[in-house]
Amino acid sequence: MTTDVAPTSGFHGRLFGFVAPIYAKLWKPIVLGTLSGGGFERELQDILDLHRPRGDELMIDLGCGPGNFTTAFAKLAPKGFIAGLDLAYPMLQVARGNAGRVGASNTAFTQANAQRLPIRRDSVALVSFCGTLHLLPQPEQALAEVAAILRPGGSLVGMTFVKGEWWAQRLIERFFNRFLHFRFFPYDHIQTMFADAGLKVEGCTRRRLILLFHAKKPG
Repeated sequence: MTTDVAPTSGFHGRLFGFVAPIYAKLWKPIVLGTLSGGGFERELQDILDLHRPRGDELMIDLGCGPGNFTTAFAKLAPKGFIAGLDLAYPMLQVARGNAGRVGASNTAFTQANAQRLPIRRDSVALVSFCGTLHLLPQPEQALAEVAAILRPGGSLVGMTFVKGEWWAQRLIERFFNRFLHFRFFPYDHIQTMFADAGLKVEGCTRRRLILLFHAKKPG
């Protein structure tokens, strides 16, 4: 009998620090292509179909990586402000450079742990949480932190990995778990985690082994 390899912050901090220079052009397209059959543009469109940033909102891109969603949301809401947070400092360096090249001046980037957010409670309109929940040792704690920083009525959008339904998907799942320590959640467990954090799921889109979601903080 096999057991899942649990994520650790140290492992993924080193891993994503190492792949930071090739993340956007090679790493993310390969991972998304394998697990969902699509790329970043499709992931972004799926997220926007669930919820779009608007107005002069304060936004957080949690686990921002090279800033793909940070810059995309900054351009969609030019009067708003979005802060990208990531544990891997090399990713933040890449993100700052990318934001500068596209003129996304309504952005900032800082190093932070998703499980202990240094952000004022009840202050954020929108949290983007794409591609990070399955990397965390304590995802429930991270969702509780997200719920705490969202203002009443605020939204969470994101993407994470879910367990496969077919044998081929389960083989892919086992490979990513064994060698990259990616967690794959049972779908009903995701629903439970959100409910326990006090977040109401408004909509989901599933593509193979990934789940895109929109949830809100009541109020």
